[in-house]
Amino acid sequence: MSIRPIDLQVTIPKSAELNKSNLNDNNRPDLQQRHFSEQFQKQIDLNQQSVIKSEKSEKNAIKDEERRKNKQGNKKESKKDENKDLDDKKKQPTARTSGLDIKI
Repeated sequence: MSIRPIDLQVTIPKSAELNKSNLNDNNRPDLQQRHFSEQFQKQIDLNQQSVIKSEKSEKNAIKDEERRKNKQGNKKESKKDENKDLDDKKKQPTARTSGLDIKI
């Protein structure tokens, strides 16, 4: 089987295309692995940032709760103080005496 000149004119450009295609096929696993590792690294970075953000928000939430408790505690103490003042006023004898003082 001999190759005719016209067949050579068609096969030579096709061989260059096949060579490029083969190179791409050979490099495809490396490219896929690189892409996978980049995506994995991005996911790790994203997860780390989200953990840091959630820790900060938890700390802020705890601080807010402590502030609320302190405010509520202060309100309760002030109410207790007011109640004590009212009780003290009730317990103090009035300066008025009854209208009749009889001595025999």
